[in-house]
Amino acid sequence: TCWTYKSWGTVVGVLTLILILSGLHIGWDFPILVKNHHFYFPILFGIALFYTILNYLFAALHDPGVLPRPNADEILQIEKEQNIQTDLNGNYFPSVPPPTTVLVKNFPYSSTYCYTCRTYRLPRASHCSTCNVCVQNFDHHCPWINNCVGLLNYRYFCNFILSISALCFIAFVGCGVAAYLRWDIYKNEIGLFFAYNIPSFFNGF
Repeated sequence: TCWTYKSWGTVVGVLTLILILSGLHIGWDFPILVKNHHFYFPILFGIALFYTILNYLFAALHDPGVLPRPNADEILQIEKEQNIQTDLNGNYFPSVPPPTTVLVKNFPYSSTYCYTCRTYRLPRASHCSTCNVCVQNFDHHCPWINNCVGLLNYRYFCNFILSISALCFIAFVGCGVAAYLRWDIYKNEIGLFFAYNIPSFFNGF
């Protein structure tokens, strides 16, 4: 699979960053927003944060659609059926094993041979050089989830992108409203206004 013990470092790091920035916004801007009856910001932010974390974990931890590699007997059977041969150095001859035809829902598709996995791939499957596996409907390898994006986790990845975009937008607007409310309080003390809004500006941008 795409997952190793090293994957946890990326997941923990990204989640920590999300939670730190979210905590900064919650701790610094929520009090003045709630005090001025802007309750919808905390509610919307909480919903977006929940779905961001949930979809991130699903995208990162879910199998993207890794194709199982054949065992030694299956490899020999495939190479025998397709007349694929190797020399003493393990090089194929002919150098490019010919495509074969596979049936998917009774429709014929051309299937290419993967040199690394030593098997024919399903249609739209590609080999990920980072994970060293073939993945169904391979889109790309995302370093932020340390996982491939493929058939089985594509929707979670898209939902994560949408939810974190919504989270950032809500935080940006919330920081702006909080800064506006502080301006009414500290408009005669510009130094204090900027001092109190530094965390908001940092979090909003």
